[in-house]
Amino acid sequence: MILRLTRALDSLARAGLVAGLAAMLVLSTMGIVTRWMGESWLWVDPLARHLVLVCAFLGSIVAVGRKNHIRIDVLAKPMEAAPKNVQHGVEAIVVAASAVVTAGLAWSAYDFYKVEQEFSSEAFLGLSSHHLVAILPIGMALLAMRWLLGLWPAKRES
Repeated sequence: MILRLTRALDSLARAGLVAGLAAMLVLSTMGIVTRWMGESWLWVDPLARHLVLVCAFLGSIVAVGRKNHIRIDVLAKPMEAAPKNVQHGVEAIVVAASAVVTAGLAWSAYDFYKVEQEFSSEAFLGLSSHHLVAILPIGMALLAMRWLLGLWPAKRES
């Protein structure tokens, strides 16, 4: 069950990342072309900027899943001589701590979202600013969930 959830989240993040990058490319190109023609769609640039944020979270989820995220290898050298079970234990502690910190950031982002919801204004295309700010708590919550899923050992099916 955990393995299926992990794979589903990773697949969804990769597909969303590809779609987001493609959308940013198309929107940015559209913005440039319309400016050349003396026209300007005011909603293109803000939408592309918000897609950058969405892609950053999706890329983070993919990186955590592949263990290609930014790491500070303070313990790398001392842990080389340690037994494998100790190495796995330390890694589990670091992953759990990362999940807790990310969940805390998701909670703070949700508080920010609630404040933004209270004082919301129209951003573009009839969207309220609090709808766009929702990217932050959702992205952080998904990232925290991906960290938590990393605590379970992945068993590869042959």
